[in-house]
Amino acid sequence: MNIPPEFSEDRTIIERFNEMLNRKSESFFDVGEYETIVDFYLSTFDTQVASEAIEQGLRQHPQSFELKLRKAQIHLSIGEAAEALAQLSALELIEPNNSELMVLRADVYSFQQHFEKAIAWYLRAMDMVHVEVNSNLVLSLALAYLNQGNDLDGISRLIEVIELDPTNDFALEKLRSAYQSADLDHEGIWTFKSICKKWPKIFEARLQLALLQSDAEQFMDSLESFDIAIALNDKDPVALLGKAEVLYHMDRYREAIKTYKKVKNPRDLNTAMLCGIAECHEQLEEHPEALDFYQKCLQVNPDYADAHIGLAIVYDQMGKITSALGHLRIALEIEPENYEYWQIQGEILGVAGETERSVFAFEQSLKFEQGDEKVYCGYIDVLCKDLQFENALDIVGRAFEQIGNQEEIYMRGVRVLAEMNNITEAEQLLAMMLKEFVFSDSLLLSYYPDVTQHVSLYETIQNHKKTR
Repeated sequence: MNIPPEFSEDRTIIERFNEMLNRKSESFFDVGEYETIVDFYLSTFDTQVASEAIEQGLRQHPQSFELKLRKAQIHLSIGEAAEALAQLSALELIEPNNSELMVLRADVYSFQQHFEKAIAWYLRAMDMVHVEVNSNLVLSLALAYLNQGNDLDGISRLIEVIELDPTNDFALEKLRSAYQSADLDHEGIWTFKSICKKWPKIFEARLQLALLQSDAEQFMDSLESFDIAIALNDKDPVALLGKAEVLYHMDRYREAIKTYKKVKNPRDLNTAMLCGIAECHEQLEEHPEALDFYQKCLQVNPDYADAHIGLAIVYDQMGKITSALGHLRIALEIEPENYEYWQIQGEILGVAGETERSVFAFEQSLKFEQGDEKVYCGYIDVLCKDLQFENALDIVGRAFEQIGNQEEIYMRGVRVLAEMNNITEAEQLLAMMLKEFVFSDSLLLSYYPDVTQHVSLYETIQNHKKTR
């Protein structure tokens, strides 16, 4: 019988109860032993045996408050919240100030998503003078705050959990997630640096710091943190995959591939790893290798949309538009509301000269996300390629309205107005761009070399160079 370490001291009791079940008989256990037995079976999610233990225990100890409390806990474990509350209400008449009862009532309210009530009861239990505040209780309170949408109080309580138990991997992961949810990556990095300074040998803390730094695009710092984490645990797939992704973002594709391949456990040769290797080969323009790893990824999971998108991009680079569009279609069937997939489809169709279908794809992309500059840029470029400058100008206006002043949109606006021979308006927009973005003249010349054909626009750029 597999007994977890936390129940090792109670092995004899648990095995004796298990033998009794096998004999289909009934033996005597005291209340404390029944509590241990129930806790063990609940920890293994065997609620049926836990229920049998409670019923037998209550036959032998019908007045036991502790076993009745465990019965309420079992009701909650199998989703019977109303029954659990009824049991707790009856027990409150006997011991209204029982802290364990208060915590269990709070657990029930959390299960019912009545988070305000849950928080009140957790706090009430913690305020009991005789209660020793433990990390599990504070963690339950933290999760209630987070589920309520109160990220700041949730973060504060998670930090308290970690102070009580710095080895609580779940709390460390939730803390990183909470900072990201609250859009407080930089504050989270500061907190995790403090945790790592205080407990430098805690692998999970270093890993979560690395993930936060990566999310904040602090790639050099993130790489250093991943290296320290891997020094503490060189087999962890999350750390290895995270480091590989950072190397990818730093354009160090060969090193990224080597790092991906250090994931030794076959269970961890997952879609993220295979797709990551494929993306590295894609960036290196090693098309056969990229195709091979994307296909391997689909062998593991045929519905992995990112692999289909990767294949679409590689086939497009190889000039195989039909194959590219085929994989894009599959990806969009899997994730029909993914705006980036629609954007990629719009760009590929635009290059292929299928402007009408391209416009539809870009409109679908904007239907699901109106705040990404790349979508507007791609859309405008396709319309310009098809000489639809009035429609392109309309998209420039929509872009300014939705995402404000962006350098890439200014450049496209200048180009569209110049192509429409609206030189005065083009000059005005160019002047605004040069005032807003100091070094944008060289970017404009790179994006739209034909601007030099318009004397007044070219003179505006030259005058700007002289004054900066």
